[in-house]
Amino acid sequence: MSRWHDGSCRVPNIVLEDGTPRCTACCILCPLQTLRSSHPRNPALTLPPPEEPGRLNLRWPPSVFNSPANPGHDGSAPSAGPVPATPPNSPTKTNNPPTSPVYGRLAPQEFRLACLAAVSDVDFPVHMTLEVYDRDNCPEYETVSYTWGGEDEDYTPSRPIYIGPYWDVVFQPRNCWEMLRFIRPWRGVRMVWVDALCINQTDVEERGAQVATMGDIYRRCSRVIVYLGPDLAAPSTTTFAQRCSLGEIRLSSSLSFRQLFARKYFKRVWVIQELLLAPRAVIHVAGVDYAVDRAIASEFETDFWHSTAAPWLQFLTQESFANREIYDVLRLTSNSLSSDPRDRIFAILALIQGTSWQPDYSLSPQQVFVGLSAHLLIDRHDATVLLHSTGVSPGRSGPHSPSWALDWQSQQGWRRYFALPESKGERQRKTITELRTVYSNRFTSLNRNVSSVYFEHSERWHDLVATKRPWHCSMAVDTMTGALSIHAARIFSIEKLSHHKRISNMDLYEVRGAGTSLFLASPQRDTAVPSGRGLYLYAMWTSTGASGFDSAVPATYLILRSLNQRGISGSGMFELVAASQDLFVEVQNSDPANSPVAIESLEEQMELVQTWLWEGRRPRGSPLFGPFFFPGAKSGIGFLPAALAFVRYLTTPANPEVDADQSKEFISRYIECIPERYSPVVSENGDWLTLSLKRFDDFRERLQHIVREESIIVSYCASLNKPSVGEYKKVPNRWEWRRKYRGWKALKDEGPSFLLGDEVTTLHVRVPVEQLKEVFAIYCEPLERMLPAFQGSIEGLGLAIADGLLPQHRHIGVPSLWFARAFGSYLRYEQIRIF
Repeated sequence: MSRWHDGSCRVPNIVLEDGTPRCTACCILCPLQTLRSSHPRNPALTLPPPEEPGRLNLRWPPSVFNSPANPGHDGSAPSAGPVPATPPNSPTKTNNPPTSPVYGRLAPQEFRLACLAAVSDVDFPVHMTLEVYDRDNCPEYETVSYTWGGEDEDYTPSRPIYIGPYWDVVFQPRNCWEMLRFIRPWRGVRMVWVDALCINQTDVEERGAQVATMGDIYRRCSRVIVYLGPDLAAPSTTTFAQRCSLGEIRLSSSLSFRQLFARKYFKRVWVIQELLLAPRAVIHVAGVDYAVDRAIASEFETDFWHSTAAPWLQFLTQESFANREIYDVLRLTSNSLSSDPRDRIFAILALIQGTSWQPDYSLSPQQVFVGLSAHLLIDRHDATVLLHSTGVSPGRSGPHSPSWALDWQSQQGWRRYFALPESKGERQRKTITELRTVYSNRFTSLNRNVSSVYFEHSERWHDLVATKRPWHCSMAVDTMTGALSIHAARIFSIEKLSHHKRISNMDLYEVRGAGTSLFLASPQRDTAVPSGRGLYLYAMWTSTGASGFDSAVPATYLILRSLNQRGISGSGMFELVAASQDLFVEVQNSDPANSPVAIESLEEQMELVQTWLWEGRRPRGSPLFGPFFFPGAKSGIGFLPAALAFVRYLTTPANPEVDADQSKEFISRYIECIPERYSPVVSENGDWLTLSLKRFDDFRERLQHIVREESIIVSYCASLNKPSVGEYKKVPNRWEWRRKYRGWKALKDEGPSFLLGDEVTTLHVRVPVEQLKEVFAIYCEPLERMLPAFQGSIEGLGLAIADGLLPQHRHIGVPSLWFARAFGSYLRYEQIRIF
C-alpha cells in the first residue's frame, strides 16, 4: 500500500488528469510509474522444509495419530494459512507487518467489506473504500470468486487499485483488476468481500484469523459472483445482462458446456469452498448471468458432472459434500490445483461433515501427505495407496519421505490414484495384450505365451493369513521414523529384477526364474531399479470370506528392498520399490489361459507326507505308496532315506558329474530300503534294477495285477484339501521277467501263467532305473514343495519329518510345485516394516 500525498495533507481533494489521480490540496500527481517500480514483487511461496530422518513428528490427522505417542496435537484450529485466492507467488509470512494507513486491527468478530461506487465510464480508475463490520451486524453483501492470475496465469501486480479518501495505491494482477471493473454497479454502491483487498495481506496474524472464518463469510453472503475472465465477462455501463438459470445455459458455438468447466478457474482448489458454501451463485458468460442455487443445481444428472473436468460441481451451493468421507471428496477434487500442495486437502476440510480434521499450516507438506497416506491405509484399508507411492525414486517427495506414502509432488500421480479404476478383468486383458506385443519376438521364438497368475488358498492357510491376520491387522505408522508395520507373506527372494518398457502408463517389472518369468505391472513412477541382492517379492492378502480353493484371494504384491543393503541393521525392514495388484507368468502355449498357484500351509503338507510314510494310506483308503515299486514295504517310512536322496538328486543344479553321483546315491539308498531276501542288484551300466522273488512271496502277488497291463496306476494324493483332484497318474508298464538263464520278457506282453504257482522256486524281475526315478518324482512332490521352507536343507527336511515341525514353522506356506521349482519359493507370513 502506498500513500503518495505530502505528509502535511490532511483533507485530500482528488481530481483526475488523463486518468491519473492528483491531489489539489497538496498539489501532488500520483507517481504511478515510480510506485509500480518500487512495489515489491511477490516472492515464491515458502513451505516448511521436510523433517530430518527419524524426526518426522507425525501428528496429523487426529484419527491416526491421536495417542500419547504423538504429543503436541490438540486438534485446535490452525495458526496462519494462505489466503484462498493467494497466487503461487504469494507473500511469505512476516513477524512484524508494516504499518498501514488503511488497515487497522480487526476484532475477532470483525471483517472488512469493499464498497464500490457506480461510474459513468468503464475506463474510470478502480476505486473503493473499505468498511469494517461485525459479522453479526453488517449490511447485505456479495462475495467474489475469481483467480488472481486468470486463464493466462499472469500474477504480476501491475494494475493500480485506489482505496479510501487518499486514493492509496495497491497493485494487483490484471485479472483481479478486470474483475473489480466488471462488478462495479451501474447505479449506487455495491458491497462485496474480496479476499485480496479485504484482508491485510502483510499481517500474518490477521490473515490466519480471516482464513479461519472464511467459510462463515461465504455462508452469510447473499450470493457469490463467479468471474471467469475478461474474455467472458467484459464491463459495460450501457447494457444489462440477460438473466437465466444455469439449466438454460446457451453458449456460443465456439465454447461448449464442458469447455466452460474445463477453464483454469474451475481447477483452482479454493474455488470449491467458495461455490459450495454460498447460498446462491451467478456465473456471467457472454452477456448472460446464469443463476445457480440448490434447486437449480439438482436439475443436472450426476453423470453429467462426472463427465466434466470438475465433478465436484454437482454440489454447487449445497454447503457441503453431503455425507461424503474425505477419500470421496478428494477423488471429486483430484483435478484441482493449488500453489500450496497442502491446500489439496486443507481447502476442502470445511466442506466435509462430521470430520475432526483441521488445517494446520505449521505442518510441512511431507507431514500432511504422510498422514493422509496413513489414514487411507489404516482407517480405510486401501492398499492401492502403495501402488501410487513414491517408492525409492531419486525424486521422491522429500529426501526422507517414507517410500510407502503417496507421491504428493506429482500432480499426475495424485490424479491417477483417485481416478476411477478399470475392472480387474479389463485391466488384465489389456496388460496381457500389450505384454504379448512387447515380447512378441521372444514368445514366438520360444513357443511361449503369457497369462495371469493368482493364488488359491487352502482353507487352513486362508484362515491363518487372510482371516485371522489380514495385512491391515495391527497396522501402525511410527510417528518419528514413518515406518509402516503390516502383515505380509514373503514369496521369494528376487535374484534378478528387470525394469522394462512402460505400457499404458504402467511400469513393467520382470522377475526371472528357472525356465519362466513373472511380470508385475505397476503405476508409472520415476523409479531407479535397485541392483544387487536384498530384493524380495511379498504379498498382502485380505479376507473375502472365501475358503478352500473356491476363489482367488485379492492380493497386493510388493517388490521390497532390504535396508540391510544400505548398511542398516535389523530384520524385517524394507523400502518399497514397486507395488502391483496383477501378476503374470510366462507359460508354454499349451498351458491353460490362467495359472493358479495353490498355497497350503507347511503343516498340511507335513501331515500329507506323514500319512504316506507312517500310515501308508490316505483318508479315502487307497495306498499312498505304489505297491509295485516298494518291495516288501508295509508303509512308506522305510523308503524315506531313498525319497530324501531322490529329492537331493532333483534339486541339485544341473551338472553331469554331480547328477551321476546323486543318481548313484539315490539308487544306493533305494537298494538299502529293499529287504535282502530280494537280492536287489543294479546292472553294470546302471540301467536296470533286478530282484529275485521266492515262492509265495507277497511281491509276486502284487506283480500279478500288472500282467498284460500297458500302464501302471500310481496312486497318490497331491493335497489333503483336494483328495478328488490329481489322485493318480499312469506310467508305462516296463517291468520284465525271466526264469533262470532264460531271456527277459515284458510283463505287459505275456505274463507267466504260473507266476503264483508252485512250479518255480525263484523268479527274476527287473525295472528300468529311469522308471524308478519317474515314480519317485511323483511321490516326492510334497517333499520337493516343502524343501524351500527348510532353505534347501535335505537334513532339515528329514529332521522335521522325523521329529515334527517347530513353532516358527506355523506361519509358513508352500506353493504349487511348478512355482516352487521356478522360484525356489515358500511363503513366510510375518510382520514387516516399510520405511
